Amino acid sequence: MSFIVQIFDRITATDVPTAQAACKRSQVATPRVVAMLDQFVREVQCYYPLAAGANGVPQPLVWTEGLPFGPLDQWPLNLGVDAQALDATVLSTLGHVAADAGLQLFEPQSGALYRLDRQVVYANGTVEPFAERALRADPPKVQATPGSFAPARVPHSLDTLCGALMERLAPLGFEVHPHPVNSRARFVQRSYGPTVQAFSLHVQPEQDRQYIHCSVGWWLPSVREAWLARLDEVGGRELRSRIKSFIPDHERTLSDFQQIPWHRHPRLGQNELRSAQDLDEYARALAFWAAERAILWQDAPKDMAALGKLMLSVDQLNRILKDGESGVHGAFCLQEQMALLVLALHCRTPLRDVWVETLRHRQRVTQHVQWKPVSGNDGNALFEGILQSLVGRPPVLGA
Repeated sequence: MSFIVQIFDRITATDVPTAQAACKRSQVATPRVVAMLDQFVREVQCYYPLAAGANGVPQPLVWTEGLPFGPLDQWPLNLGVDAQALDATVLSTLGHVAADAGLQLFEPQSGALYRLDRQVVYANGTVEPFAERALRADPPKVQATPGSFAPARVPHSLDTLCGALMERLAPLGFEVHPHPVNSRARFVQRSYGPTVQAFSLHVQPEQDRQYIHCSVGWWLPSVREAWLARLDEVGGRELRSRIKSFIPDHERTLSDFQQIPWHRHPRLGQNELRSAQDLDEYARALAFWAAERAILWQDAPKDMAALGKLMLSVDQLNRILKDGESGVHGAFCLQEQMALLVLALHCRTPLRDVWVETLRHRQRVTQHVQWKPVSGNDGNALFEGILQSLVGRPPVLGA
């Protein structure tokens, strides 16, 4: 059962009736209030994270619908708290964190206002001070190595980028991992059993600047095995060994195809860095975008059908189809092509048939280039054989 609390900005609300009136309808947040709400969301995760053990210590999980990421352009901020986890400490802690940010908390179920002066006002007029707040645990951070920016100092830039991402992503269960073969790259990733979501960060040094490359990838072992098993049946097991020779285990098996929204984050469109200020600005903007992507996929990997529906959107379909019209330049990874096919058949999206035909189109327009090293030919017959096998005997996909 979910218990609603409302975080709002209205200093003139000093009792329950005025708090009810203030929270009755959504209000447009000014830039000042946007910053206050952002501070609240960041700070509250140091007390009540979104993932178990995210801050390195045991802390209760209280959120029933998660926390928002991205621009909070309206108030009140309505949050669902697990009724079984709710007690005086949780409410007082939320009230303290709201007051720290210059905001107030209203609990409409029983009628209680947690004011800026850290007094609780109840519907019957009773007033009492906040109870003590819970213990705070800061998310683990990756500290940047001392020194100023220099194009050749790739580890320093990676530390700065990973540190910015972890400040927002650690409460969601992310960790920093080295790239297995590339010293100029790192992964910021989280696991759902064998399924992994990772932000890949790569720093490319030049004589007087650096270029930052970021992508979002997934390791989906059950999806990969589903189409490889059918490849074994259709083409023989020797083809699998050829595929593994050019698809290393550390490479992504699927991309979520979420392009960075340059119109919302213009700083991310400028990945050429020439100074420490450039690096810091880029790291903050990238962390903000990464948090939006992470919260969007928070629960989906627990269910491959749900993950597939998120990935197989109309926008992604249009993008893949458009890229396929540009000849060989539009080719994308063989494992992505086949993983999308498996997910399209598994999740039973209304666009299932459209996706199948789109991937079949890509097979003939561009993907034959990817199949050539594996099969020695255009791979069209293998694609059709795998497709028919998946349709006739749907695989069971685990998490």
